[in-house]
Amino acid sequence: MKRKKQGGIEALKSRYGVYFVLPWCIGLVIFFVIPLLQSIYDSFADVSIQAEGLQATFVGLENYRYIFTGDAKYTQNIGEALSSFAYSFPLIIVLSLVLAVVLNGRFHGRTFYRSLYFTPVIIASGSVITLLLTISTTDVDSMGGSGSLAQVIRVDDVLDMLGLPTAISTYLNIAVSSIMNLLWKCGIQIVLFIAGMQSVPELYYEVARVEGATTWETFWFVTVPSLLRVLLLVAVFTAIELMTDAGNAVMRGAYTFLESQRYGVGNAMLWFYFVVVSLILGVVLLLFSAASRRWSE
Repeated sequence: MKRKKQGGIEALKSRYGVYFVLPWCIGLVIFFVIPLLQSIYDSFADVSIQAEGLQATFVGLENYRYIFTGDAKYTQNIGEALSSFAYSFPLIIVLSLVLAVVLNGRFHGRTFYRSLYFTPVIIASGSVITLLLTISTTDVDSMGGSGSLAQVIRVDDVLDMLGLPTAISTYLNIAVSSIMNLLWKCGIQIVLFIAGMQSVPELYYEVARVEGATTWETFWFVTVPSLLRVLLLVAVFTAIELMTDAGNAVMRGAYTFLESQRYGVGNAMLWFYFVVVSLILGVVLLLFSAASRRWSE
């Protein structure tokens, strides 16, 4: 008598699921987990290239001591990265949300404009963005287009006339000067915000109109609370993207050490920076939790 198979179709589906996931799990262990653990160990070791391959000698905290006492630029690079993050992060979030609200409206050609704002995401890793970001002011002046504009409108003069505090004037000056570069980093965020807005039930907006809510009130009391989860996703994505950008001062410095085959010091720089980034993400999550409680009251 044949023994009846145990579990039936559900057990068969479970086995097939394991078979399909197994190659991904193997790849995750080989290409991510093992290199990650090796990188942690290398940050505490002196790594050198020998005839038989890489040789790592454990040196304890020597690499971490070096990046703070032997390399004068590391702490300066961290400060530069944090200051760049401080003005870029809120501007990208605000710009993305504003542009998403505009692009989510009903007007002719909105599909074209949506794709237009997503174009930088497609070409950002290519030679086009590299060329655009390396064009200096002198190069632009030689084209004869910016000299007259600079004489007509100067951001410094406008801020001086407003009589704002020095810290605010400095922030606004940096923000206006880098606004075009920041727009190139808003593509993914705009798509996420538009997707979130389209998932908000239309009934909420109908109730707001019936209650006589203004457009501004509808935005703050209907749209924003409905986008809290998307806002968290955008905030985390933007923070990681900014802090790990190849143009980041810390990343450039660490890659310089890695390219010069000082793998231990380079890994120590990156892992300490990882701790800093984790703390920043923790602050972002705390602010999100506080905002969520406020809007849910």
